[in-house]
Amino acid sequence: MKIRFICALVSVLAISIAPACAQSLPVVDILTSRHQAIENATGGYYTFRNIPYAEAPVGQLRFRYPIPRMTVNRAIDDGSNGRICPQTAGPWFAQSIPLVIQTIATTCNNTSGDPPGAPPAASLPESEDCLLLDVSIPKSVWDKRASVKRPVLVWIHGGGYLQGSKETAVVPELMSKSMANNKGGMIIVSINYRL
Repeated sequence: MKIRFICALVSVLAISIAPACAQSLPVVDILTSRHQAIENATGGYYTFRNIPYAEAPVGQLRFRYPIPRMTVNRAIDDGSNGRICPQTAGPWFAQSIPLVIQTIATTCNNTSGDPPGAPPAASLPESEDCLLLDVSIPKSVWDKRASVKRPVLVWIHGGGYLQGSKETAVVPELMSKSMANNKGGMIIVSINYRL
């Protein structure tokens, strides 16, 4: 996928705004789909979730490079029906289980087994139609979007091309740090990609 296409998609998202008739949350129109924001009132930002950035890689497109989204869906997506790309465990997984169990057993203050500050595990359905991205934007930037430019951070998850999703982005922490001390915040884009 060319970075130019993703940058163009983010640009279109940032400047193409549909009026939110009788709705309190903003709606963006990116020509192929419309998305309503989810508000994080505590963090002071909006997130537009599950924006498709390429055609679904199914059927004849399964083993090909992603192609720009051409399918049009005019229904407003509220971001509630997410999905992640199919996941797997590497051949090293079975060998690592004893070490993981030992590490968890010796961790005194951490009974969950997750590293401190780790995001919760994604429990979304797996689907081949998973080429989606989320865009999080501070409310103050959204309110002045015609005149304010902010840096954009693109979060590409890890996972060794075996597992992971855009859901692992630590958006609340990143957003909080970017808005601390009146810094103005940044726009955060997190993506799914085929594993």
